[in-house]
Amino acid sequence: MIVMVSHEDWYKRYFNRIITLRDGEIISDGPPS
Repeated sequence: MIVMVSHEDWYKRYFNRIITLRDGEIISDGPPS
């Protein structure tokens, strides 16, 4: 686990994915475009 460059950004992205999964609506599993 790399916690050296914008760990907050990674956390936000990861959390966003969890939210979408909980919502039952997976929009994008890949990196943001």
